[in-house]
Amino acid sequence: MKKFTATIIYCFLLTNIFNLYAQVPDRPESTSSQSLLIKENLLLKDIKDRTGVGKLTKTVSTPLAIDDTSLGNTPGNNTVVNILSNDFLSDGTSALPSNTTVVLSTIYLPLGATLNADNTLTVPNQGTWTYNGTTGNLTFDPIVGFNLDPTAITYILKETSNGLIDSASVLITYIKPPKANDDNSLNNTNVFSGVSINILANDKLSDGSPATPTNTTVKLISRYYHIYNGSLNAAQLGIGGWSYNPTTGQLGFGRSEDNKNGGASREFA
Repeated sequence: MKKFTATIIYCFLLTNIFNLYAQVPDRPESTSSQSLLIKENLLLKDIKDRTGVGKLTKTVSTPLAIDDTSLGNTPGNNTVVNILSNDFLSDGTSALPSNTTVVLSTIYLPLGATLNADNTLTVPNQGTWTYNGTTGNLTFDPIVGFNLDPTAITYILKETSNGLIDSASVLITYIKPPKANDDNSLNNTNVFSGVSINILANDKLSDGSPATPTNTTVKLISRYYHIYNGSLNAAQLGIGGWSYNPTTGQLGFGRSEDNKNGGASREFA
């Protein structure tokens, strides 16, 4: 009779494991078996609370650090990621600045990467990573002119109460700048007529799609000539002027009256 009763209780517990599995809030996705153990612990605890059966236990041997990402950031700006927000202690509770310490690592980083005494991490030609032990925030500060994605870094999470550790990576990406390609219009036959070229025809946005007048703006830049209302005016030098049409994407060049009448000509870009 005791054996039969034990079998019923065991089947009841197994049934509840499957039924309760869907009722426990999902933890962040991870391929690590530790995340499954954490969820299983929560299920077993729930069964214990509901049935009074307390002999079913399973422990997690280490804390669980889960990889972090921050995608599509603005080039040139600092990026901040709270790397503890999805991490857990060995008992399945949340990792916090108060119960953990974090050390950044130079593993897999480019040659010359340096871990400084203040736990900042400097990566040559990219920037500096700084961990705030009060908030759990990790900040990447790119050097001036660096607009690419920095190399992903690794951090080591240490549980303060028992010294157990785990590691995870942090990946940051930036929006790629648009690509403007050089344009030319060669061998025009009538030197006294205007020339127009669509300067957006061979340009691309940051996602690789075509640049058009509706999704871009264009500003003419010159170190030598006066720009007025979007037009580059060199007529006073007997050359002519450049003018961009934001509706069509056409850049036009027209010669000045002096040049049409045989005035001095000077090429510029």
